[in-house]
This record gives sequence, structure tokens and C-alpha cells, in this order.
Amino acid sequence: MSPVERFAYAVQAIADLPASVRAALTPHLAPGEPIRQMIYSPGPQGMPRGRKYGPGLGAIQRQAPATVLVLTEDRLLTATLLEGDVAPPVTVTPLADLVRLELGTILLFSWIEWSWVSAEHLEVHRVYFNTVGERLFWGLVTAMRRTISAQSNLSVQRGQPKDDAFTGLPFKFENIVPNRLMLPDEQVQAIVFQPTIWRRRWRLFRRRRGPATTVVLSPEHLILAQEDAPTAGAAYGMIARYCPRSRLAGLTLEPEEEDLWLSVTLRLHGVEECWRVLFEPAAVQTLEALVRQAALL
Repeated sequence: MSPVERFAYAVQAIADLPASVRAALTPHLAPGEPIRQMIYSPGPQGMPRGRKYGPGLGAIQRQAPATVLVLTEDRLLTATLLEGDVAPPVTVTPLADLVRLELGTILLFSWIEWSWVSAEHLEVHRVYFNTVGERLFWGLVTAMRRTISAQSNLSVQRGQPKDDAFTGLPFKFENIVPNRLMLPDEQVQAIVFQPTIWRRRWRLFRRRRGPATTVVLSPEHLILAQEDAPTAGAAYGMIARYCPRSRLAGLTLEPEEEDLWLSVTLRLHGVEECWRVLFEPAAVQTLEALVRQAALL
């Protein structure tokens, strides 16, 4: 693998990896363990500044390390290629312990992030990549989502076909959410859309308080789809956060002065992950309907 390679690509076999990566991954793989997908991802350069990267705002480095991701039948392994002769550290995530997934894209800069339970603690890992290679990562996220749904033994629930559920939303949400973010056979049980929330200063200048957001409840997931949120100017990206229904433990509405917050709680093996999404009070009725549909009241 040449250091000048810029975009993620599929790796066909462990033998095709550098010796240091093979040595790091091999102890974590059982002999003959089937590998469903393997990706080599060079770290993108020149990450954009001044933007918010979703509900879990992590530190943004200007140069991310290269990563190898290996998806087996029931685990995700990641080896981080550090500079020098340092052995690549390996992160192992059993899909049965995964709490949620996130995939974000802002122009040519993208990332995949996931949280999981390890030794009764919540762990979070993020991998950055150039958007040119996003097809590989969408395939990875789709495979993981399907595996988790199959493991969860969810009761049979029905919703409405997604074809018409997004009609009338802004073009980005009407097309990207049902056609890209949702599974081909996924249905919609409830949906709430919140336009961008602005704060005006001196009656002239606007500052973005909250990004345009769509929350979708399906039989398999709670999906949070948000634009990226620069303080001002155009929002070019989309951030999708997937919460398996089997991990969804709480949805509550929290009014605060002129704001309305949707509080989301995920729980697995007794460990919780929580965050809040900003809405305007006008969305209260549709949010109440979504909470009722989730049967968490």
C-alpha cells in the first residue's frame, strides 16, 4: 500500500495487508473465521474547521491516521496505522455489544462512528475517510445494521411504505433519507422534520442554533438525520445516526424556555448513552406521536 494512496478501497485477503497490520489483526481472528468485508482507509487531510459534527462532538484532527476495518460475521475489527514503527492498535467491537452507528458526510470529508459496551463501560470509536470511498462504508453500515436487527429478535411491526412518507420535505431530506439512509425494505412508523433553527443578532445577522433535522422511527431503528451545523452559511453535509430499536430505552420531551428538546436514551447491558436534539415548540404534537409510537411512555 503506497503512502500516496488517497482513497479507501476493498482488501481481498489478510495476506494483502502490510506485515505489521497482519501481525496486529491475526491474534484477534479465529482460524478460518469468515471475513465479510475488509477496507483500507487512508486518513483524509485538511478536515474542515468551524463545523459541528453531529450530537457527539469529538475533537477534530487536521490529519487522521489510516485505518483497516475488518467485518466478520459478528464483529468489527479496526487497526489504526500510526506513524513510525508503532504496532497498530486494534479495536474489537462485537456487534451484539454495539449501541449505535453514525455515518457523516460533509463534501469530501466523511466519517463512521460507533459506540459499544465493553467491560460495563461505553466506548466510542470514529474513523475518518475521503467521501470518494463512501460506497464501501455504506455497505459496511448496511451489513452491520442488518446483522444487529437479525440478532435482536424484534417483534413483527409494520409501518407505511417510505415512498410517500417524505413528500413535501426539502429536497435533501425527501431524497437522501428514504433512498440512502434507510434500508431498501425499511418502513416508516413516525417522522418529524425540524427546519434549521436560527438566532438573529441585531436584526441583521443570523446564527445557526440547530441544524435542519429529520427523526424517523422504523420497526428496526430510530434514525436521526441532520445537516451539518456551521454557525453561519450553507450546510452542505448530512449526518445519519442509527439507533437499533432493541437499544432504545427512552424518548422524552423536555421544554426549556422557548425551546423543546427530544431526549434520547439508549441502553445495553445496563450501560446508557444519552443525548438531546433541539426542536421548536411547534413540533410538540408530531414529537408526542413519535414517542407514543415508540411505546416508551
